[in-house]
Amino acid sequence: MYRGYHRKADLPLKQGDVVTIAKGTKLRSTHPQRDGEYEAGRTYQVKVHHVLPGATYTFGHIVAQGTPDERVILSGIHWRDLYHICQGLGVKYAYSFDPPVEWIYEELKKTGRIEVIKRSDNMSDIKLHTTNPQVNWAGSGGYWVWCDINDIVGVQEP
Repeated sequence: MYRGYHRKADLPLKQGDVVTIAKGTKLRSTHPQRDGEYEAGRTYQVKVHHVLPGATYTFGHIVAQGTPDERVILSGIHWRDLYHICQGLGVKYAYSFDPPVEWIYEELKKTGRIEVIKRSDNMSDIKLHTTNPQVNWAGSGGYWVWCDINDIVGVQEP
């Protein structure tokens, strides 16, 4: 499973690969008649035009200050960006320049998009995987269509 940012060289797909999109796969498109996410109506094969690497932010740090108590510190992401990312992930709170960081951290953990990476005995980085890598292809009418790389069911080398 690919979560968050991955270097393109580490991803299993590249431009020109032919992949199978299963019926029911969640798709998005630039087509003006497609508003938001929709499901593929049938199983079909497409030729990959490009792969986007996903996105991971450093949300903050967990710091133990010489005691068993730990503190979550917002760092590496602006509060306005954090607000909009949280809205997109379904974590709702009042728009504020002083967000409730520890509450947000606990809510984001429930989404499964948080990864804690231990940096030293008293500090860990909190990574927030906002988007997974995406596979993009030219759809009908020349409009871009894409899906999560984890939803691809089959790959044929060109």
